Amino acid sequence: MRIVLHIGTEKTATTSIQRYLFANRNAFAEKGVLYPDKLGAENQLCLPAWAIGKPDADEVTATAYGVMSRSGFDQMDRYILETLERQISATDPDVIVFSNEHLHSRVRSLGQVRRLKQILSQLSDDIQIILYIRRQDRLAVSYFSTPYKFGEKTTVGQAIPAASKGVPHYYDYGKLVTLWSEVFGAENLVVKIFEEEVRSEGGVVASFLNAAGLPRQADTMAKVHNESLSMEAIMFLASFNEQIAALPDQKAELRKIRMSLVRFLERNYPARRKLASKEAAMDFYSRCHASNEIVLKTFFPDRTKLFDENFNEYGDEESLAPDTQMLAEIGARAAMLIRDKLTA
Repeated sequence: MRIVLHIGTEKTATTSIQRYLFANRNAFAEKGVLYPDKLGAENQLCLPAWAIGKPDADEVTATAYGVMSRSGFDQMDRYILETLERQISATDPDVIVFSNEHLHSRVRSLGQVRRLKQILSQLSDDIQIILYIRRQDRLAVSYFSTPYKFGEKTTVGQAIPAASKGVPHYYDYGKLVTLWSEVFGAENLVVKIFEEEVRSEGGVVASFLNAAGLPRQADTMAKVHNESLSMEAIMFLASFNEQIAALPDQKAELRKIRMSLVRFLERNYPARRKLASKEAAMDFYSRCHASNEIVLKTFFPDRTKLFDENFNEYGDEESLAPDTQMLAEIGARAAMLIRDKLTA
């Protein structure tokens, strides 16, 4: 039995991959492929939670440990193993597939990656890691709205990280591949360029199935999910998050409302323009050069550069000013949504 572990990165169609695997899990099971459905539904939050090892580290781990406790367990490793052993016994798979993008963003140390390997190795020593990487400026612009969706930010800054911050872990692919290679072995790490796989036949979902050696199911390919938000939607969420912080006694209930708000905003107010300038994007990409060279030399030795270097998708100036009329519209519609949730 072998294990395929998809670790992201975030904003590289991971949700689409997960929903495809989850929706087709019964068909996959008939062909010897297990996509576990009891570790946090589609994206298996229990895996990064176990690696991090702190139940209250963030909303991701809090949700995962809530899944564990509702199932009557008090230890995450025991919950994961016993849950998997039951599913393995029932299906006798040749392949187990795991997928969670937070393994990219929140699992940051050798100790955490080793904790994850410790539990997976109890199932199989044949473990393949699949990683998709996206040019850092594009990732930053796509990621910009994510912290607001999770309540992590209450003020609106810039999409591109400031030069004073260097290259944050989230964008440091050299560090990322070194970290996972040291624990699992570089020969077991498959790295794919997101932009190129999007353009391939079948897109990223088909690319993942090919990389993992999985059969394609007859079901239709998954649609894009987890859309980036407009500046107006981001500003609304920032204000909402600030209000949650001021009402700690109602935090749990307001988190649930925020989840509904995020789904509403994704459907109705997605990003329509790049929230960064060409100059800022090029500058950030240049700061990532040394990190990208590590990936290039290790995993793409026949290439001269890791990513395409066309920045024409950006405008000459950064545009962060909101449309006040749209902002007012969001506030009014969101107020009705919140009212309906509170009175339901």
